[in-house]
Amino acid sequence: MKTAANRVCNDSGRRTGRVASYDMTVRAENDNALLLVDISQSSAADDLVSVTLVEVTGGHVEVTFFARKATAAVWDVGERVILRSEVNVSDGDWHRVEITRYE
Repeated sequence: MKTAANRVCNDSGRRTGRVASYDMTVRAENDNALLLVDISQSSAADDLVSVTLVEVTGGHVEVTFFARKATAAVWDVGERVILRSEVNVSDGDWHRVEITRYE
């Protein structure tokens, strides 16, 4: 099993409060596949809806984070963060994917 980890930091390079954590073992034989969709709504005053997509794209794990105000009339994704693994996971072997998102 091959393990790849991506660390998410704020603009100053330091970790802040953890928002979400995902840990999965995947075995992909296709170059493209949807692995996870997580939609959650903040209970804070900012009332944000955040979306996390984890997918295999071109053989690599790709993680997309984005958020918007729950009260917005139009779907405006605002700032989007995309992370892509260096390891090709569509080789039929088992791979462990660990993702931790920080504020």
